[in-house]
Amino acid sequence: MPRAHAFIATVAAFAISGCGPFTQPSGGPSQQLTALPRELTADEVRVSRAANQFAFTLFQRLNAAQPNVNVFVSPLSVSFSLGMAMNGAAGATLDDMRSTLGFGAAELAEINQGYRGLMALEAGLDQSTTFEIANSVWYRQGFNVSQSFIDQVRQTFDAEVAATPFDATTKTAVNNWVSTKT
Repeated sequence: MPRAHAFIATVAAFAISGCGPFTQPSGGPSQQLTALPRELTADEVRVSRAANQFAFTLFQRLNAAQPNVNVFVSPLSVSFSLGMAMNGAAGATLDDMRSTLGFGAAELAEINQGYRGLMALEAGLDQSTTFEIANSVWYRQGFNVSQSFIDQVRQTFDAEVAATPFDATTKTAVNNWVSTKT
């Protein structure tokens, strides 16, 4: 049962990350989730535990940096953003990112499988709720971005990837994208 509790805590983080409109089924309120429809894989457990620890650490540090200030942040969104960026990292940078996110020396492929599996599982847990996550990568046109990086963030995080001029039109494009996704 500890796996289910760890996952449920991660589900709460996912809920903050981005949910679509809630719709009640015509038969009344939805049933309370008491168990997962399947066992978590080792990769999903690793990501779930790391995401939970990262969330608590992030909140502690934000609170220490800004005491007596209300702060709203989605630790899962930060984890996803760093997870996507981690797919473009190598060497000491990759090691530091894995450490910061709580993955230790886990292989990047295993981490990606954990993220992907949890996203897929969460999306199907409650048929009465529309669950959506919106991820994107924006980079300057002309900057050489590895196709394998683009493919990986699309596959793992369902991320949209866009090359933009990084001028005033980019700000508008990003704001419009966020507006349509939230």
